[in-house]
Order: sequence, then structure tokens, then C-alpha cells
Amino acid sequence: MMRNCLKPHTALWFRHLTAAAIAALMLNACMTVSTECLPQITFAVAADVQSQETPSHNLSANDYTVWAAPVKSHLYEIGDNRLERVEYVGDHILLEHYTADTQTLLDSRTLELPLPLYGGCFHGSKYNFIVCGLENTEDDPDAEVIRLLKYSMDWELLDESSVCDINTHTPFSAGSMRMIEYNGKLVVYTSHTMYARSEEWDIHHQSNLPLVFDQESMKLEQTFYNFSLISDTGYVSHSFNQFIQTDGTYIYRVDHGDAHPRAISITRCSCSGKITDVSYCLTQTIPGYAGDNYTNASIGGLSCPHPAA
Repeated sequence: MMRNCLKPHTALWFRHLTAAAIAALMLNACMTVSTECLPQITFAVAADVQSQETPSHNLSANDYTVWAAPVKSHLYEIGDNRLERVEYVGDHILLEHYTADTQTLLDSRTLELPLPLYGGCFHGSKYNFIVCGLENTEDDPDAEVIRLLKYSMDWELLDESSVCDINTHTPFSAGSMRMIEYNGKLVVYTSHTMYARSEEWDIHHQSNLPLVFDQESMKLEQTFYNFSLISDTGYVSHSFNQFIQTDGTYIYRVDHGDAHPRAISITRCSCSGKITDVSYCLTQTIPGYAGDNYTNASIGGLSCPHPAA
């Protein structure tokens, strides 16, 4: 499994990681779920609840043949023996609470998004977060491209942070978004296309994009958005899926790259250091020429459940 470990200290941490944390890396193993074998689920609605009657259309949405997309359906276990559904539906967010057995819908409401592109949702220890964005058609460094919205656990809007001047033409493009928190920080890990390289060549290059916010001030503290190398900053291009986890000491990021590198990669950085100060390993190199979008591969998930060894 372990291939192309390119820094001397990488091999040891990678062995520890793969022993304690499993990255579901699939080659020619994408599975599509059929509705024919699924039971029909019905639930009651509390008498004082107005149901939105909005079903999820997310069967096999985790599967992709070329590149992934932002996750639109979220389900969290919260207090009082309840489940919380947060789902991007059309042009708004649907919020619902269910009993733990999923048999009764307790309440339902919607949230409007201030920007049209949906990035993702995160249920943190103190706050809920939603990320949305906007295409920057003119490659204007003063144009807002990403907005982070902070909510209370009851979904009262508390604060927001507008992000511009990060070399972004289209946020969340040809990739996904996942988030983690540690020590009062929120890390947003996604993808973007960059400004056109020249007026003659209207080509918007795509890569991964990390953003580190302070949760209380909502200040963007760290990011990286320019051309680079994976060995220097953790840069991967094109990056068609992004995963992120932490064990409290280190942050691990997984990318599906088709060129630089053409591989499934894992990078590691310290929670107390810079997001760009990384060591890395290529867990699976991908045959083919650099830049061929079709890699015949997909990534299923990343888990990092144990403290660092």
C-alpha cells in the first residue's frame, strides 16, 4: 500500500496513520445503490409541525467517475435524543429535527443563503457553520468569493466572514468541501479554479484550497491559493476530492489528484503550525498522463479516530 513516501520522516507517521485510521481508497470499485432493494420509510409528523415534504435525492451521490461535488446532505445526532437534518435543496437550506428512531418529524424550517453557490455545513462543538460562495467572473481581487456563516446551535445567525482576494474564479469547483475544528479554529478544505493565467489564454486552473478561521473572531488566519508543489505547501492539482481529519495533534488531508501529483495523496501538518508546513505520502499512484481528468479512481472516506502515536 505504501508508495512514494518522499520525506525521511514520512514513512513512520504514515504507518501509524494507516494502522489507526483508514482511508477508503477505491480503484474500479464505485458502487451505485439501487432503490429496488431499499425499504420504504414512513414517519409521523407532530401535530403542530408544518412539514416541508422534501425528500432527499442523494442515493449514490458519494460516487463519482471524474470529480466529486460538495456534500449537500448532512445528518447529525444532537441532544435530547434527536437527529438533525441539514440539506441544501434547490436554493435554500432545509433544517429538520427527528426522533432518534427517525419515525417522527419534530420540526421543520428553512434558511436562505446570501450567495448562490453552496459549499458545505459543519456541526461544531459550540457553533454551526455554513459556507457559500459566488463565481468571480471578472477575476476581480476585490470581489467576494466565499462567505462563512456562523450560527448558534439553534441556528440563530451570529456572525459572518467574507473572503476575497484568494486567486479564485469559482469556489468549490470540480471538488468537494469538508471541515474540521481544533483549538477554536475551523479548517475549511475545498477546491477552486484560479484567475486566468493570461488574457490570451482564458484557462482557469483548478486545485485544492485550505482556509483556517478563528471561530470567535471569524478572521481568516491561514490559507494558500497559488501554484506550488505538494512538498512545499500540500498543493494538489487538479484535486478532484478533498478530505480532512485531525487527531488533535496533526491535521491530515487527502486529495484525489490527476496531475501534480497524479495520485491519491495524504498530507500531514501540525495543529500548532502552518497549514502549508507539510509532510506527505502518495498512497496510490495513478497510471496515465498528467492532466488526464479520467483516473478510474475515487475516494470513499478518511477516518482518524485515535490520538497521534
